[in-house]
Amino acid sequence: MKNIILFIAIIVFFPILTAKDRPDSPFKPDQNTIVLYHFDGQSGNILSDSSGNGLHGKVNFAEWTDRGKFNGGMRFDGFMNAMIKDCKKLDIINNITVEACVWLKDDTSKYNRRIIAVKSNGRNKNLAPSFNVFKLQFGKKKNSLKIFIGKGDKRYFLESDKILEKKKFHHVGFSFSDGILKLIINGSVVKKLKTELKTLEDKEFLYDNIYIGNNWSANGKLEGIIDEFRISNIDRY
Repeated sequence: MKNIILFIAIIVFFPILTAKDRPDSPFKPDQNTIVLYHFDGQSGNILSDSSGNGLHGKVNFAEWTDRGKFNGGMRFDGFMNAMIKDCKKLDIINNITVEACVWLKDDTSKYNRRIIAVKSNGRNKNLAPSFNVFKLQFGKKKNSLKIFIGKGDKRYFLESDKILEKKKFHHVGFSFSDGILKLIINGSVVKKLKTELKTLEDKEFLYDNIYIGNNWSANGKLEGIIDEFRISNIDRY
């Protein structure tokens, strides 16, 4: 009987253990990879894109570190970010996955929600963004993960029940495809929502800079380390 119980326990818990620290290796580019940052530059203000699309980012005061999950990483400590500049290849209005490996320095709270990545849309390139198309961040609950998407007057969000342990790397992200929004932690979908949206925008984004570490107004600043940031034009989960 003890052997049977032990066998059942291994079956039940084995998937949880193997998924715990996904991804277990750096992301590799494929035909669906639009942006891929390994954060292994270690110097300068250029964030090299390993997708093959040449979408190199700009580092705004964030610092290189050798304390990434795999090799190097980028440390964010307050009013710092990295930016991917507006371009046609970022006009992904459907079938998108955004994911990263994130190390959180301190516990988050209702009033200190740490942005991982945000994309905003505005009326033209000379005006401030009018609303967030998506915002991946830590939520109101302590160390929870939250994704927000919006289009016009429609707003949707998902927030995890799972608490992400500080001072440890976690694989986090979201995907959106044909109205289905998914929240991802450590390689698994932890929450899913069917929205009324078919796409994130009707044609293309007029203002589509993407900010990593905080948003364009420097609110919700991240304090921690990001390694392995990827945007794909497919629902990977």
